[in-house]
Amino acid sequence: MDDPKEVRERHICVLAVLAMIGGVDNRPRLGGQVSHDDWGTGTICKIINNGKVVIQCTDSEEMKICKLTELTVVCSYLYYSNIIKVVIIINVIIVIILNCLYY
Repeated sequence: MDDPKEVRERHICVLAVLAMIGGVDNRPRLGGQVSHDDWGTGTICKIINNGKVVIQCTDSEEMKICKLTELTVVCSYLYYSNIIKVVIIINVIIVIILNCLYY
């Protein structure tokens, strides 16, 4: 049977890898940046029925409702790289804490 400490460390590594892979998915998501032909760029802040979303426009900060088919996902590598950095930092902190607890 595996040592519980080794299992925890493997789980942490798997979570970090899954977080990185999550940045590859290019579908509209809550909090994701999108572009609309008439309104420019914005952030999806709510998902409602019938394939519609509420976006907050970047320039005017207005909330507008539109269909998902009217939007294009803005691929933000900077956003994903910042999230990956945060996840890695959190995982390092967890490993340090776990090591302190078991030594």
